[in-house]
Amino acid sequence: MSVKNLRNPLPMLTSDCIADILNQLKNDRTTLYSCLLTNRLFCRLVVPLLWSRPFEHIISEKKAATSIIHSYLSCLTHDERQMLSKKLKHWFPPFPTPLFDYPKYLRAFDSRNFRQTVQKWWAVPFDNVQSLKRVIEGIELFSNVLLNHIHGLGLLKLEQEYNNYFDEEGNLICSFPNFASYVRAGQVLNNLRKFELTYWIEIANNNVTEEKMINLLNKVIESSTFIKQITINIPCLLETQPIVPLLCKLINRQHNLETLEFDGRWDSSISNTLCLSIHSHLKYLRINNLSTITELLPILNSLTYLETLVLWKPQIIDDFTKINADTLPPIFIKKLLIYEIGSDRKILDNFVGLLLRLANRNLKVFSLQECITPKLCKILVEYCRNLTHLSTLINTVDLSSLCTTLRYLPSIEHLIIVQTCSSSSSRQRSWMASNSCGITRHSWETKSLKNLASSFPPCLKYLGMCINFSVTQLKILLQNIDVPICMMEFYNFGGEMMMDKTLELHFLRLMAEYAGRNPGFCVLGLPESPEAWYDADFWKLAKDSIPVIKKSELLYYPVYNGMINPGHY
Repeated sequence: MSVKNLRNPLPMLTSDCIADILNQLKNDRTTLYSCLLTNRLFCRLVVPLLWSRPFEHIISEKKAATSIIHSYLSCLTHDERQMLSKKLKHWFPPFPTPLFDYPKYLRAFDSRNFRQTVQKWWAVPFDNVQSLKRVIEGIELFSNVLLNHIHGLGLLKLEQEYNNYFDEEGNLICSFPNFASYVRAGQVLNNLRKFELTYWIEIANNNVTEEKMINLLNKVIESSTFIKQITINIPCLLETQPIVPLLCKLINRQHNLETLEFDGRWDSSISNTLCLSIHSHLKYLRINNLSTITELLPILNSLTYLETLVLWKPQIIDDFTKINADTLPPIFIKKLLIYEIGSDRKILDNFVGLLLRLANRNLKVFSLQECITPKLCKILVEYCRNLTHLSTLINTVDLSSLCTTLRYLPSIEHLIIVQTCSSSSSRQRSWMASNSCGITRHSWETKSLKNLASSFPPCLKYLGMCINFSVTQLKILLQNIDVPICMMEFYNFGGEMMMDKTLELHFLRLMAEYAGRNPGFCVLGLPESPEAWYDADFWKLAKDSIPVIKKSELLYYPVYNGMINPGHY
């Protein structure tokens, strides 16, 4: 190297640039561990990332749980360790002085995973009321001491652990954390961005729990005003309970709330009461067990920035003869996802059709966990011409309606089709079941497959299918596809193999031949199956023809991985 080059060394990345790069790897713990010993700068930048979410997942091994707990214990003061040792009746070994103050990096606290980590480390059996009380009290105490060292949480998940233990007075022993009683709870919650609250037992049956919940909500309301995501999962919540107005107040207090999820099985009045507290900047709304749409529609109309509406298990009881869609104001959603509908086809048509009509040309994504009906197909063509992503179940009877619809939806880029029984009953749940349920799927005729292949819109880039093909049927379908599909995935549903046994031997050959005719085809997703599924020669042929061959994820719902971010293939 010349002297001139030595005097002008290559530019170095600043620490801020390195920090930004490492932050992109925050979910890749293996890579972060590799970076840890690079140099002091990398170590200083990586440690906060590794210790920001130690309780994100359940710790199953005692060794890992012990390592985490001991690291935290080493950062406590001598007096705090002595107090914990005495009250927990657990001897602590001498700890070396830590290189870092690990608790201050904690940004996400999941009470359930924390509780299980402590139990794994502590190894105290809780096979009776007394031992269970001891475990709960010990975890509460440890949580309180630990939070004294935390600078601030971004994510707080509080969940009651289900158990059947009752005290001497017949009250359920509650393992729900008494977070509001912690000394520094207010400071810890100042920067909260995501809040999840889960309680499985009916609160009305437990005064201690209700008091803890009220104190918690008051503390969060007092301390947090910039939460972006709130998830509430409290089955059996009653409108008369005092926590309902507190939940409304919590929602109303947030300046930047973007995501709201109601997972409880409640009366629609509670959902609507909570929805009335929402500010117009909400972007994502999920509601379980909606029973009436008429009270929700005005709220949806006011949410002008709402992009995604998810409805789980709607049990619609509205009288649609009294609803005139032409007089209703529009809704502005771009993505509509509806799952586990408990209604007949007529209510399905009226309920889903109404939402489609009101969303109109705004709608880009539509996912329906039910067989799409001819009436819904007609509504899609008339009102939702800008649709880009469609996922649905389909049966033999209604396949022709779907084919006609696809021809009039020129913007479809992403399509998932799940074959189900030919019965017209709306209570088809076969696609969620396993082989043990005795499912019958009827093969599609050659004419139907040709009709389906020729109906694919010219913009189609992704095709996902869960269809019971034979060798001949798949060959016919692939030969009649004229659009430049880039990615094709074949799914299993709920653990059920969908492919004919003969097709297993010829599948890769057929896909390689298709790739040879379509140079733009670059990704193939394979169903989950044993490695013996594939012939070695056909595997090599496919690998030479298709750049990426991967395993498809198990499909339980007719949606795709990028549903919240359409266009992510």
